[in-house]
Amino acid sequence: MKRARTLDQALKGARREHIGARVIEALELAPVSSDDIAETLPRAIRAGIRNQLAMITVSSNIDLGQIASIVSVLGGGLCVAVMNIASIHGLKDDVKEVKDEMKKISTILANQAAYDVRLATLEAEVVRLRTAHL
Repeated sequence: MKRARTLDQALKGARREHIGARVIEALELAPVSSDDIAETLPRAIRAGIRNQLAMITVSSNIDLGQIASIVSVLGGGLCVAVMNIASIHGLKDDVKEVKDEMKKISTILANQAAYDVRLATLEAEVVRLRTAHL
């Protein structure tokens, strides 16, 4: 039991799930003196990390959950694309309506300018007539 406490003190806060368990196994085989632990600990940690890296594998199997995830992501992307296309068509229609309204406004402004010219001409004529009779 004393040996386990010494190992716990040497591993202060090390994770015991994966790498920590392998380090403890390696340290239980090592001598318990503090000098030996200082030398053995880095080797044990490297060995634990090597063992963890050996557990990383690539598999060509696809399970049902992965298929469901792929289908949901593709379906969501398709929905977003369809909604964007629909909103773009709506924007095109709105732009056409705005262009038509701008044409109407430009026609009205052109007519208003013509009336302003006529009014200015009439005012000038009235002023000329008034000054001629005085």
